[in-house]
Amino acid sequence: MNKTGKLPEPFKRGKYYYFTIRQNGKRINKSTGRVRKKDAYEFIENYLQAKNRGRTEKSFGEYAAPFFSWDSCPHVKRLWSNAEDPENKPPISKKYVYDSCNWMKRWILTDRIFPELVLREISRGDIEDLKIRLLERSPSRRTAQAALKTVKVVLAEAYHRQDIAENPGENVSLPKVKGKPRSVLHPSELRILLLNVLTEAEEPLHRTFLSFLILTGGRVTEARMIKWKDIDFTTRELFLQRNVKWHKSRRIILPSLLIDRLQYYKSRALFTEPDDLVFAAPWRDGKQPGSTWVKKHFQKMITASQNISIEAGKIEPGERHFTPHCLRKSMNMLLLSERAPALDVIAYLGWSDEATEHLAEAQKYYTEMQLLDTSRIAEIIDRTLGIETNDNKVAI
Repeated sequence: MNKTGKLPEPFKRGKYYYFTIRQNGKRINKSTGRVRKKDAYEFIENYLQAKNRGRTEKSFGEYAAPFFSWDSCPHVKRLWSNAEDPENKPPISKKYVYDSCNWMKRWILTDRIFPELVLREISRGDIEDLKIRLLERSPSRRTAQAALKTVKVVLAEAYHRQDIAENPGENVSLPKVKGKPRSVLHPSELRILLLNVLTEAEEPLHRTFLSFLILTGGRVTEARMIKWKDIDFTTRELFLQRNVKWHKSRRIILPSLLIDRLQYYKSRALFTEPDDLVFAAPWRDGKQPGSTWVKKHFQKMITASQNISIEAGKIEPGERHFTPHCLRKSMNMLLLSERAPALDVIAYLGWSDEATEHLAEAQKYYTEMQLLDTSRIAEIIDRTLGIETNDNKVAI
């Protein structure tokens, strides 16, 4: 039956009557094998009853129980089974599944009404009412948005599997979130961070990790994946593994200042085998540090910088909004202001192919971004952010 509770209308094509059903998101015309309209109606009714027979009337809470568990989630299994190259291009990350599980358990399954609703009877209005309650209960619109996304995923998967006739969440909008624009740090401000905040007195792991983000403009996810075998201290070359965002690898030349800090850090690190993570967390037995750890020490660095009074001045946030990603934006602006070649900047920062849209079609076909020489970029960074010591060595 359709949304109004009526049977699909049969229509004649040649000798027999047909009717339209939705299957795998597509409209399909199915033959009734009947030549009389009355018999066609009877066939359609029997067909739909047989199709729905045996289905359990699960509530949303019961149906959603296996979702967002890495080993049992039907959504995860389907995406991985359909992925062309799951090893190189994972369709979904464990972090996404873990976070979604927390949103679902904390905000959706604790709702006083929604988990008890019968899955096949959920309407768009039920989801809109849930959205209102989420906005009342949750601490922010961003939390309500993330929680409601999990509901839309479950309903979309149920519709894909034909466990429900229509997807009531398809046209329900998520709560709008107006994020603060990220600010950019001036080169003089980056120097304060590097040379006056991230000093040798700072804990080596914190100091080197944040120095890496400042001096490479790299993504936090990329930094957490680096292993010691990926760094060639002789050539200063770093091999960055396939990043989560664009699933691409690249090689870059590291600034001398960063090489010095990495060597200093390695001499004091607990995990230094070739296959060990460079930024291994001792409190997690050598695994990656979490995103909360990154944000905590980034904000601590920004706060500390405000208490420094030197000739170059202070960092005064004011209305500016700082996140770790600001360092990536800042490096891009620094390189462009120093007139670094645009393609070199693209190769160094590891942007997607969309960043080469200004190239001619033939030129894009023949351009391998990962093969571009980034040594000029490293020289610009050393010249702009490095400080020479009396021994003519870059200060660590």
